Formats: sequence, structure tokens, C-alpha cells
Amino acid sequence: MTENNEEHHSHSIPLNVFEHESQILEMAETLPAEPLLTIDEIQNRFKTLTKEYKKLLRQTQKITRIGDSNQKKLLEAYDKIENQNLKLDRAIREAENANAAKNQFLAKVSHEIRNPMNVILGMAELLHLTHLNNEQKSYISNLRVAGKKLLHVINDILDFSKIESGLLTLENIDFYISDTVKSLKESFEITANEKGIRLNIHTAGNVPSVLKGDHIRLSQILFNLMGNAIKFTEKGNISLDIRRIHKENPDSTKKIILQFTVRDSGIGIASDKHSTIFESFIQADSSTTRRYGGTGLGLAICKQLVELMGGTIEVKSKPGKGSAFSFTAPFEPGNPHIARRLRKQHHITQYQGKPLNILLGEDNPLNAELMVRFLKKQKHRVMHAKHGKEILEYLKKRSFDVILMDVEMPEIDGFETTRRIRLDKTGKFKSDIPIIAITAHTLPVYKNRILSSGMNDIITKPIDFYRLSKLLFCIHPGCSRNKIEPGKSNELQILDSETALKRLQGDMGLYKKFCTMFIREIPEMLKKIEMDIGNSNYDELRKDAHYFKNSAALIGADRITVLTEKIEKIGIEKHNINNAIQLFNRLKIECSTARKALK
Repeated sequence: MTENNEEHHSHSIPLNVFEHESQILEMAETLPAEPLLTIDEIQNRFKTLTKEYKKLLRQTQKITRIGDSNQKKLLEAYDKIENQNLKLDRAIREAENANAAKNQFLAKVSHEIRNPMNVILGMAELLHLTHLNNEQKSYISNLRVAGKKLLHVINDILDFSKIESGLLTLENIDFYISDTVKSLKESFEITANEKGIRLNIHTAGNVPSVLKGDHIRLSQILFNLMGNAIKFTEKGNISLDIRRIHKENPDSTKKIILQFTVRDSGIGIASDKHSTIFESFIQADSSTTRRYGGTGLGLAICKQLVELMGGTIEVKSKPGKGSAFSFTAPFEPGNPHIARRLRKQHHITQYQGKPLNILLGEDNPLNAELMVRFLKKQKHRVMHAKHGKEILEYLKKRSFDVILMDVEMPEIDGFETTRRIRLDKTGKFKSDIPIIAITAHTLPVYKNRILSSGMNDIITKPIDFYRLSKLLFCIHPGCSRNKIEPGKSNELQILDSETALKRLQGDMGLYKKFCTMFIREIPEMLKKIEMDIGNSNYDELRKDAHYFKNSAALIGADRITVLTEKIEKIGIEKHNINNAIQLFNRLKIECSTARKALK
């Protein structure tokens, strides 16, 4: 029975169990033999691991505390930086407001002085063209010289302001260097002879006869230096030496580098003053101002203009031994044909074209008389209107070929008058008539405003009659404003990067930085201006529009500059909020367009 049971059980166990068992045994033989841990050993290991864990936990907590502390410090530093940025932004805005106020003041002063100066110099010019005896010619000559000196002081102050603001740009036109020399000689020869001073101007044979550059600014530098030499020299001689120097120029091998040296035998300058005389409002000695006069801006402007042209200026002088001012300036080779044609523009008889029917808008009776006399001398027919309302009345009654429009007139000013003419759909006015602005304002912001208003070109006071004659010569009876040559300048660009770069002296890196900042500012500034308009908060509207206008002008966003200036004006005048809404809608479109152009 037992045997049977054992036999029965042996047969009931599956064979594969033994197979697995053998495999397990084989694997066990291959494993390294490790002794089993005792309870104490396990407990010791547990304690060791616990200590390690606590140590790591303490280190983690310490790191967390340090991190929290550093984060707190970072947040505090960030807050400080933010506060500094806010203070810096406020300081920048205050500086910009101060600069704008300064420019506005200079513009006002310039306007008020230039109007009477226009009459004085204009009448002297007309009188000079009449038959005079020698005594009368002498009086007129002195009057013209004195008037030009006063105008020179005004221009010095305005030029200095433009240079400081980065608003002065250089021209690049073809000219004869001999014309510059001749003008200098004619200007200073009489004064030098009266003082018994020998005046000598020498141009080296290696100087090209025709150059390309800004001859107006070159003349301004030379006039300042020669004027100082005459002023501070009582006896002896004054000379101007012009020569070409061979200097390495990595930018262009075609550049012609000229060196100009003005020497005198005058009072001289102490060596310790050499480094300061080129600073603004500085003269070598306080007694100099009392004895010789002057603003102390001449040499500062010379230095800034020379550097703007890409040259350098220096002085060598000793007290009682005279002075030698030398500066370099690069030019391009000039085109004689273009220079010859431009030279003719200085002769007024070249621009006496067909007689025109001219409507003159001018509220100042002396300025009006001067303009009427000059225009009639050129055989033009002139009607004089004292304000914009009278201009519109004249336009309804008869046809004119051109309007000479004073910008600031009573009742209706030049801007509003132009707007009404250009937007006329009734046929009462000839809406495409050429309009030339007559203004005493010379700052670029006024030029932009004038051209964007629909006027074709600008003549500044005191009036350059040669330039006026040239503009009128371009107009023929019955022509439209689209045909007038000067009108090409009235198209405002989305982004005038070329002009903006000139202001930054070609620094592309700085320009890109300003552009990036401007893009970031756009959403915030639009939000602020929209809120100001919604709340009818005129004071904030003026401030925000002014800030945005300056930012736009800095990068050459002309259309945005003009729109924000109009919005700013609404903030100043504190009315026409509906007009501000319309301007803001246009501003949003222009900002979108400008953003794409910038990117």
C-alpha cells in the first residue's frame, strides 16, 4: 500500500519542477557568496544612512536659505534698478522738455529778430542797386556790414543750438574753391586796408579747382577764423594758406584732404588757454569780451563743424606773437559742369523768368513793402493780403500763379489757409496752386511742419532774393504744384534713416539701439495717449505726445513725428479733442507701418 502510494505520488509531480530547480541551483552557484547580515549590522547601517540623510537635509535647507536670501537680494536690486530707470526716464523727459523749451525760445527769438532784420538788409540791398553817390554808397555799405554782423551773431546762436541737438546736417554739392576764396577776400579786404593790415590768401597748385562738399559750412569756418584774425590784429599781416595734404584714409581713396591755415600777427593766446578756447562761451581772457565783443561761440562752432565734416582743428599761439589756426577737411572730386551751373544761381539776372501773378500774404507792412518792391523790379504783378482770410477772398475773385505765404498771420494763419486751399472741393480756389512759405523760423521741426501742411517750399527771413528768384523761375503761368521743382521735398518718409544716421554721425549700432527702444515704446505710448484722449487730460496728452514725438524724430519716423506734434498742439491749446481722436487713429496706422519698416 505504501509503495503504491509513493509510486502514485512520484508520478503526480511534474518533471519541469526538477528542471527549474536545477536551473536555480546552477544560478545560485554563480552568485558571489555574501554572508547574511545580522540584526545589529542592519541597525548600524540604518543609523549610518539616517545620519547621511539628515546631513543632506541640513545642507539642502542651508542652500535653500542662501537661495532665498539671494533671491531677496536680487529682488531688492531689481527694485533699485527699476527705481533708477524711472528716475532716469524722468530725467530724460525733463532734459527733453528743457531742450524743447530752449529750442522754442530760440525759435521765438529768431523769429522776432529776423523779421526786422529782413527789412533792414532787404531795403539796404534794394538801395544798393539804385544810383548813389560815393557818400551814400559808404553809408549803405556800413549799414549792410553792421546788419550782416548782427545776423552772424543770431546764426551763431542758432547753429550752436542745432549742433548741440544733433539737428545740423551737411550738404554735398559741387563748388569752385576759388569762389570761396574770392568771397573771403572781398569780405575782409576793406577792413584789413582800413587797419593797415596786409591780407594774403594763397592756394597751392595741388588743390583741385572744383570740389564736392559743404562749401557753406567751409565758408562759415573760414569767416569765423578770418574774422577773429582781423579782430585781434592791430598791425602786421594776416594770411590764409590752402594746400592739399596726402593722408591715409581707409574709408575712401578718392577723398581729397585739404589743410587750411589762418595766421595773424595779433595779440596771441597763452598756452594754458589753448585747450579751452574751443569750448562754448569761452574767450581767452575776460577783458577780450569787453574790448573786442563777441559771443564766445565762434571757435566752438568751428570745432564742431570741422569734426562734423570729418576733420580736426588745432591752434599754435603765443602772447604777443600772433596765432595760427589750422584745420583739415575731406572733400570729394567735384564736377566742373555741375559747379558751373550752380555758380550761375548766385546771379539774380539768371532767374528773371516770365512775369507771374503773385499773391503775397504778409501781415508786417515793412516786410510786405520790401517784397512788393523786389517782385515788381522783376516785372511780376503782385497783390498783397494782410492775413489768410484776405488771401482766400482774393483767390475767389481772380487767378494767381503762386502764393508767397507768411506762416504766422492774424485771424487765419498760413497753415490753416493752406489746409483750406488744398482740401477745397468746391472749385472756389485753385487747390493745386504752388505755395511757398515765408517764415522767420529756421529750426527743422518747423520745416517738417510747413512741408507736411501742403506748402511746396520755404524761404527763410532775412529773405535770400537769389533763392526766391530761382523758385519763381521754376514756376510758369498756370502751372500746378505737382510741376514745381522744389515741391519734391514735401513727401514725408515712413522712416528717414539716412537723416537720422547723419544726426548720430553714422553710428549704426546706436541707431539700431534707438530703433529697438522705439519699437518697445510703441504699445505703451499708444496706450497712454489713448487714455489721455479718453480722459480729456490735456496736460498729460501734451507731455506724452511730446515725448513720443522726440523719440520718433530721433530715428527719422517723420510721419509719426508730424502726427504727434499735432496731438501735442491740441494738448497745449486744450481743445479739439475730437481732432485728437482722428489723429490718434492715423497714428496707430503709422505706428504699425513704421514697426514693420523698422523690423
